[in-house]
Amino acid sequence: MSASVEEGKSWGVKAKMEDLGAELFRENYMLMDKRVQDKFSDRRFLQDYRHFLHDTVARYETALATLAASALELIRGEGLDLIL
Repeated sequence: MSASVEEGKSWGVKAKMEDLGAELFRENYMLMDKRVQDKFSDRRFLQDYRHFLHDTVARYETALATLAASALELIRGEGLDLIL
């Protein structure tokens, strides 16, 4: 940018940042796109990833149910009624 100023050229920071961002996105997207394509063509990876997601959801639901039960116990322990 300072070279642009010295040469009397435009030194619009926003435009240069947008250009750089667009270029980086194109390069990263192409790299990620290849990796993603490779992963999605690997049936074993997809099966393992599906199990991982299922287990993550199950653990979350169990933890949430435990917290809810504890909250209800505290509410009832204080003699409060629940209106649902």
